[in-house]
Amino acid sequence: ERTAELLALLELSNSIALTLDDRPLLETILTKLHDISAYRAAAMYELLGKSALEQVVTRGSFVTVSDEKLLQTISRKTPLLEGEQLFFPLIVRDHAVGVLVLETEQAINEEKLPLIAAFANQAGVAFENTRLYKQAQEKAAFDERQHLARELHDSVSQALYSIVLGAHAA
Repeated sequence: ERTAELLALLELSNSIALTLDDRPLLETILTKLHDISAYRAAAMYELLGKSALEQVVTRGSFVTVSDEKLLQTISRKTPLLEGEQLFFPLIVRDHAVGVLVLETEQAINEEKLPLIAAFANQAGVAFENTRLYKQAQEKAAFDERQHLARELHDSVSQALYSIVLGAHAA
């Protein structure tokens, strides 16, 4: 059982390294987490800015999810158990990028918590990869616009200089 769980984590790590679209990966993470914890409901929230959260994927329906608990989990960077809900921070390079929330009908085996945390961290890596990819695309577009602006400026300058030389010669 432990080998199967670790194999699932390895497969997920490989998928994260090869995929730029995080939504299917996050859905896969929730599927694998269901196999481990048999949750009733699950959701992942991405941290936008300092304190804004966006729900990215969800499964099942929650009784209620407190924004306060989500932000508390992010600020503490440690898992939080609140009744039947488990809050796991999504950690990348020692900073939280989101929260995973699981709502269970029964207590999760303590031995499963580190594995769930590992899956949560993989989700954080997926968020971070997507953010970095978007940032790289924006930089490439900006660089291309700058290059075109320089080319346009140079070609206009050359044309004007040619006209001035032609006028002087005439």
